[in-house]
Amino acid sequence: MAIQFCDEIEKRGRFKGWRVSVDIRGKRYRKSFSLEKMSNSIPDDVWYRYQHTKARYHEAKLLARAAATQYVDFINSEHRGTKPCRGVGFHGLTLGIGKLKRDQDYQCYFSVNVSGRPHRVPVTQSRNLTESWQKAVALWGRLHGIRQKDIDTKMKAVPAPERFKELRQYMNANEGKSIPVDVLHHVFAEKRLELEKQKNLRKVEVQFSDQDLIEFQNSLKQEIQSYRASR
Repeated sequence: MAIQFCDEIEKRGRFKGWRVSVDIRGKRYRKSFSLEKMSNSIPDDVWYRYQHTKARYHEAKLLARAAATQYVDFINSEHRGTKPCRGVGFHGLTLGIGKLKRDQDYQCYFSVNVSGRPHRVPVTQSRNLTESWQKAVALWGRLHGIRQKDIDTKMKAVPAPERFKELRQYMNANEGKSIPVDVLHHVFAEKRLELEKQKNLRKVEVQFSDQDLIEFQNSLKQEIQSYRASR
């Protein structure tokens, strides 16, 4: 319990009052509020209510601090039980490769984990890596009560497709799996598209450069002809 009334014998004498105890990141914070009065002029009932109120206030502060710390740790660190190559930097969401149904092929997916019941969001032909990540993060935020601004930040941190490549290699080498390389096809679709766009852009740049050179040559020829004609 965070707050508890005690009436016990200690080394330094008898203690009667409230003890507040809250654990934050493995460290226990304690404070005592004794019913032993500082002055006999204070009525017993007044001192009782005063110390009890102070104890409850201190408890509320520690519990609020513990909750805030727990939230910050949840969105900024991985669960200690996260398996290798699966973490994405925070609790409740991991990478995965598996068969979502027995008769299906292997798929790459994001797993939103809530109370031991994973919700899997696969990367498919109709939903690329970024779209699948955003769908998974939105679900993660809703199920875990995450603030919208933190959800928005996580939305932008899309894992690289190479993360699934590393996971496949690890599972095959260390977990006895035989996952085929084509499981990565949809995961790398965006990257292939981006490389193709860059390739086409370079072609356009080269074409523009050649055209510029031709125009320059023609202009130079005209200047030479004009110069000769004027002599």
